[in-house]
Amino acid sequence: MLKSLKMIWLKLLLKKQNNPLSPLAETPIYHLSILNLPYKNLHPITSSSKQAKSHTIARLLCILCICLLHNVDSTTTPSDSPSSAQAPKAAPPTLQMRTHALLKLDYENDANFDSRVDKYYTAGVRLGFISKESSALKFLRFASLQQFFTPSAATSFGLAIKQEMYAPKDRFSPIPPADDHPYGGYVGATFSSLTRSAYIFENLSIDLGLVGKASGAKEVQDLIHDLTNNAHLAGWGTQLRNEFILNAHWGISASIPQILEHTAHSLDLMPQFSLNLGNARIHAQASLLMRFGYALSPNTAPMLINSGFVGAPSPSRSFCLYGFAGAGVRAVGRNIFLQGNTFAPHFAVEKTIAIMPFMAEFIWGGVLEYRRFMLTLSVVHRSKEFATQDGFHNFGLISLGVKI
Repeated sequence: MLKSLKMIWLKLLLKKQNNPLSPLAETPIYHLSILNLPYKNLHPITSSSKQAKSHTIARLLCILCICLLHNVDSTTTPSDSPSSAQAPKAAPPTLQMRTHALLKLDYENDANFDSRVDKYYTAGVRLGFISKESSALKFLRFASLQQFFTPSAATSFGLAIKQEMYAPKDRFSPIPPADDHPYGGYVGATFSSLTRSAYIFENLSIDLGLVGKASGAKEVQDLIHDLTNNAHLAGWGTQLRNEFILNAHWGISASIPQILEHTAHSLDLMPQFSLNLGNARIHAQASLLMRFGYALSPNTAPMLINSGFVGAPSPSRSFCLYGFAGAGVRAVGRNIFLQGNTFAPHFAVEKTIAIMPFMAEFIWGGVLEYRRFMLTLSVVHRSKEFATQDGFHNFGLISLGVKI
């Protein structure tokens, strides 16, 4: 046993002396003086004394332990130690401008979710154009919060025309009940300024339009019902009076990079906030949207017509497939389609509608993008907007887009 210990020690000694990086290579005797063991005592022991052999074995075991400890230290240098290694700082994300424009056709209808339903917010259609991003459009950031902390944000503009239709639950009475949703229509144009940084998107838009008979909502709905072999609604004579609409919308949405990047762009969580001010609608909504799928672009979300969620066009032309789900809470100050006209007489008949000061909105759906084409399918569930409403109202969105 004694000879075996000596041989192990000698092998370690030679290994350390041949390793220039070893802290023990500086001395051939490994500072064995700390053990009070002269180097000559390491030669074969010829004493037959059991006590001398036991002392020698103990000292050799100590030497062996020291060698092993130094061997561990030499294999983990300070630069390799995880605790002392400093991870390189991640470079700030580079914003790639969206080099394509987008042409979209959006269609919302409660029949898209349930073909048996035709009430409240019954339909909406929008044809929109969003320009490509350009540094020449920086002047559009005059109302963007990002101008104060992200001067390199990209900017684009949007133009759209849209129409919305509203009807009561009692569709076939010439004079609907006073506590039912009134008839109403809207037609108008939207002008938008869109500002995008690496993980934040902002949208400021102005709606200019008309409510009342001038909106042409009755004529369009009658045409659709004729084409689909459905009966006309009977109470359009009681709809809102004509009124000019000026409404501003501002929304902001952010992707959380710690989630998006660490999941290889397969999961995204987006807090959002939107605000509407004008003679048609006054409300504020806080929302949280989750996206999950393949090749998610930052701060991209489905763009709905009649919703408090903040939508944003995709900057990518690559293949992308994702699902989404979100929830929002809205504080409501005014809704012309429930409370009636702002300046003109409200309705042809008296209405007694109490709006809900708070409401909830939930959405879910999916988006498919392939090269120049984009398809969005979505469902919106909205809680009661007025006191006598018979529960949640649901409608679906079908959206087709072409990147040009």
